Amino acid sequence: MKGFLSAGSKFILVITLSAFLMPLTGMAWWNTGHSLAALLAEKRLSEKTLKNVNELLSKQIKLPGQVKCYSTNAHYMAATASWMDEIKKGWWTSGSSKSFYSTAHYIDIPVDITNPPVPSDVRSLLETEITVTGGDNVLTTLRSAVKSLAGDTTQGEKAFALRLLIHNVGDITCPMHACDVQNGTSVPTTRGGNWVYINTPIQVKSVDGNSQKVSKLHAFWDSMANANEQVPYADSCDLTSQDEEFLGKMVNVLNNKFSGALDRNIANTPDIMDWAEDTAIVALTFTADPEIYKNSYVSNSRIYVDELSSDYQEKAKDAAQSQVFKAGARLANLINAVYDPENAPAAYVDYVESLLKDKSVKYLFELKKVDVQFY
Repeated sequence: MKGFLSAGSKFILVITLSAFLMPLTGMAWWNTGHSLAALLAEKRLSEKTLKNVNELLSKQIKLPGQVKCYSTNAHYMAATASWMDEIKKGWWTSGSSKSFYSTAHYIDIPVDITNPPVPSDVRSLLETEITVTGGDNVLTTLRSAVKSLAGDTTQGEKAFALRLLIHNVGDITCPMHACDVQNGTSVPTTRGGNWVYINTPIQVKSVDGNSQKVSKLHAFWDSMANANEQVPYADSCDLTSQDEEFLGKMVNVLNNKFSGALDRNIANTPDIMDWAEDTAIVALTFTADPEIYKNSYVSNSRIYVDELSSDYQEKAKDAAQSQVFKAGARLANLINAVYDPENAPAAYVDYVESLLKDKSVKYLFELKKVDVQFY
């Protein structure tokens, strides 16, 4: 693939977030993907775990610009799933925590389309990014959030840590938050796919009958690759009865489609580094294929793709649903391991214990403290 693309010629696909980005760039799945993963997880929690989770989530955290998250049926996890994106509209625009938690949604390995890495390179590239970002990434903050939730910390820190876990376990499964596609010097960054334009937009439908045209690669993946309808997005993270009915049906679809071998693999793979590596390899599959860039071009450091082929879209749909399923199953195993170890996979219980003992893993508010006040 050396020399496949050059400046002013055919394109590059994308994914990156290696600098401070605008709110849209920081999003992975839209609220549908996040709520779906959270509801799938919620339905797998033990009664003891769910009680502890709901106690923390029923207390609204007061931050500048923060909307209150609610659910008509008290599905607090699903309603709170987009909280980490929502607070960017107020809290992250001012204050000392502005940049830190806004960039803690992703960890991008560089993928130069002219000479892309191979899967065996991914782990070392992730380890480099951990160092380069100084801990301000989704992998490091997730480890710290688990330690804060399980350790001897305040209720405020636990409430923040749980919200971060619910959202960012979803983020770490999104291919758009795993790599920064580059095309040599002609396109040094694509800002998470927001600078990859699809000249033939894709129509994405919502459960309320409305629809929108998606013309950016990042947005295509935000929509779970258009694998299913979307819950309408609003300036809040509330869920209506209609939303929750749809999400409940989709949880059943994902369980029926992916439970079994994948579930068993998830139960034996608790390490967050393994999750990041898994997602980055999925991202490579959908960004390093020369077929993607046919009839595409670069202009002003932006990439313009003629269209996403039907074959690409179908494969992406299956991959997106699989990734969201992984997020929900992992999240449930992790939180059960914190609150009800007897009803959690042994591998996750051991992993939580290892994080608590590991002095190199900081508590979340040791990375960046937040003044948590409840409504």
